[in-house]
Amino acid sequence: MANYERIWPDPYRQLADDVRAFTLVEIILVLLILTVIAGLSAPSLSKSLTKYQFEKSAAELINLMRYAQSRAITRSRPVRLEFNTELTEYWLTEVRSADPSVEEASNEFERLSGRMGAKRRVPAELVVKIDATIAGLTFYPDGRMDKAELAVCKQERCKIISTRIQRGFIRSFDSEGYS
Repeated sequence: MANYERIWPDPYRQLADDVRAFTLVEIILVLLILTVIAGLSAPSLSKSLTKYQFEKSAAELINLMRYAQSRAITRSRPVRLEFNTELTEYWLTEVRSADPSVEEASNEFERLSGRMGAKRRVPAELVVKIDATIAGLTFYPDGRMDKAELAVCKQERCKIISTRIQRGFIRSFDSEGYS
């Protein structure tokens, strides 16, 4: 029989002898290490996600304000950034007619059509604060805009968006503990 094995070698048996494999203990240890690493990095990732959402919301508001200013100039019509009473949604409106012969009282603001006039929602974790004296922010055809300060806040951290600093410019800066 020994000659038979030598003449007809079992290639599968030879392959099995050459292959090295992980033991069950090694696989369990690797899984344990990966679980610990994932557990340690999860809080860091959630903070990054929250910070990203905060920055994105503030940047979206700033970009919409800059768009409103550009649209007011190019269309020669006032454009207004309006908020609902709870300051949880905002949208753009525009004066119906640029014709000076139309009475100002009947020339009301109407919401823009399309993507730029869509209502945008402030994420639930964020709070928007605005000057108590205004219900919205108006951008005029000559490049001016109402002077105001808006703050997008997450707990004690705020991003302040100001049109008070310099005429015709929208500035933003970070502030801790803005009230």
